[in-house]
Amino acid sequence: MCVHMCMTTYMLHLFPMYYSMLSVTGYVGVVNRSQKDIDGKKDIKAAQAAERKFFLSHGSYRHMADKMGTSYLQKTLNQVGVFS
Repeated sequence: MCVHMCMTTYMLHLFPMYYSMLSVTGYVGVVNRSQKDIDGKKDIKAAQAAERKFFLSHGSYRHMADKMGTSYLQKTLNQVGVFS
């Protein structure tokens, strides 16, 4: 418990914007390309389509698929001002 609290305090000190962003936006699930996908030259659009299909077809994520994925993460980070 103490190690966890110390680590959390340390991380908050190092990355205050990151953690304040999490408190505003929560978490965004993403599906990354595998090394096999990269080696096979799977492009970003195909990877995003596969990611979307995964969230829509998975029973645990279907109800929140509109708030999942790299596109939603990019939109959210831009709204919070991380990239501005």
